[in-house]
Amino acid sequence: MKKLITLTLLSFMAFSSSAMAKKITYLKGEFKTITPGDDVYGTGYVTKAQNGNYYVVLGDDFETHNRAPDLRVVLHKEVRPSSYTKDNSIFLGRLKEIKGKQMYKVPANASLKGIKSIVIYCKKFHVTFGSAKLQMVQKNI
Repeated sequence: MKKLITLTLLSFMAFSSSAMAKKITYLKGEFKTITPGDDVYGTGYVTKAQNGNYYVVLGDDFETHNRAPDLRVVLHKEVRPSSYTKDNSIFLGRLKEIKGKQMYKVPANASLKGIKSIVIYCKKFHVTFGSAKLQMVQKNI
């Protein structure tokens, strides 16, 4: 049963038996500030594109007020990360903008098993700005 749930969660695309109705499944979370003064707001998603690649999308409402020198977007196995290692995190790249919609490709060889959050992290000063706890969502398309 545990393997079935994991496989369902990682597939992200689920289609109903009806040829007319399709459901898309993805992960979504609202950013919460972890370090006061380094506020993070908005929505984050993990979704699967038609080409089979997974992406992290920061929503139109995404915003952080701090222009720290080395902000990174990270998938993490903890909601409030205490460390960043190759076993508990996937670094997706530098934050492109401090505001607005942006997309980051998840490396093809990365495992999403156990991932619980999208994190905004300042690598230079080792500060976690905020994280979005991910939950599974289904939507009819």
